[in-house]
Amino acid sequence: SLYENVVLPATKKLFLDGGSDTYIYESSANVIEMYTGGARRFQLTTSHLQVPDGNYLAAGNDNDIFIRHDGNGHLQSNTGQMYINQVASANMFFNTNNTTRVCITNTGELLVSGNDTDIATVAGTGSFQVLGTGGGDTTITIGRFSANSAPPTLSFAKSRHGTIGGNTIVADGDNLGQIVFSASDGTDMVSNSAKIECEVDGTP
Repeated sequence: SLYENVVLPATKKLFLDGGSDTYIYESSANVIEMYTGGARRFQLTTSHLQVPDGNYLAAGNDNDIFIRHDGNGHLQSNTGQMYINQVASANMFFNTNNTTRVCITNTGELLVSGNDTDIATVAGTGSFQVLGTGGGDTTITIGRFSANSAPPTLSFAKSRHGTIGGNTIVADGDNLGQIVFSASDGTDMVSNSAKIECEVDGTP
């Protein structure tokens, strides 16, 4: 090679297209910027890679997934399914306004209302839990707004088939669904004070 290193003075540009509008340069100490078409495409510092508004970071030959900011934040997959994978045995948090709103625990429970604590009741540890300390963060509202007589629905389904989605007829005495009321006994909530249940009465 002609040179072992190429050294440019600070703020000088290294052009890649014969000296026109595509270049790399150090805009300030330890800050590298890349321009194409005369516009800045990214900035690299000692702590992060920054892409200007309207541009995006893409992965895949066909921009299969990209991260973009244009006044709003976008994480978008253009092909196939999207996976967000927490490899470590740790919880995953989703925040707004710098406050946790949803937590998925490392054992699969979905916790709503900004906490990472789950509880067990007589039915076990629920996969979906709404836990809080006030009225709003412990309330589930189901509302339907339509110009007809159809209602909102809370639906329970029961099959004797051992595979999800399979259909095997239920039997006399089968419990089709229940609402359980539990209270702390000073140790846990793995007991019920009352419950409302629906059972098959007779041959289905």
